[in-house]
Amino acid sequence: SHDPLLGTGSLSPHACPDKPSHFNPLHRAGAWRRKVTGCAEMNRNSARLLAQNPHVLKRLAKYMAQQCFRNTVLEGFHSGITPYSQSGDYSDVFVKTPAGEIPWSKLSRLSDEEMKTLMIDVVNRTYLLLQTLFDEDVGSHLIHTLSQQDLVPRWHDPQ
Repeated sequence: SHDPLLGTGSLSPHACPDKPSHFNPLHRAGAWRRKVTGCAEMNRNSARLLAQNPHVLKRLAKYMAQQCFRNTVLEGFHSGITPYSQSGDYSDVFVKTPAGEIPWSKLSRLSDEEMKTLMIDVVNRTYLLLQTLFDEDVGSHLIHTLSQQDLVPRWHDPQ
C-alpha cells in the first residue's frame, strides 16, 4: 500500500496490536520488550523514514522536547505566580530582597542547584528516550506512530 508519510510498502497500522496507539515510552519500555510478531525492527526502514521525511523528524523533535525537557522538574520551577508588568516588558518589575531590589531583567530565574537538578532530569529522560527509540519493538512503533499522528499537535513545528 502507499502511505504519503511512509512511502510505498508502509507498515500496517495494525502491525503491533498489543501496543496502544498513544503511549509514553518513558514509562519504562521493558513491558513492551517482548517480541510481537509482525512488528518492524528499528532498522534501516525506520532510519530511512526519519532521514527522508522531515515531517516525521519534526514530530519526533517536538515529542523529544516534550518528553525530555517540558515534562521534567521544569514544571515545578514553572509553577507559581508570574508577576504583572504594566509596561509589558517587565522593566517595571523588581524583586525585593534584604540586600535590595533586583530588576526582573537581571534576576536569575533558576538557582545553580535547580539548574543542576533540571539538567540531570533532562539527561536521564533523553537517555531513556534514546534507549526507547533504538529498542527494536518500541522504537519502530514510536516512529510508525509519529508517521501517522502528531503526539504534540498544539506545539509549533520546528523551523
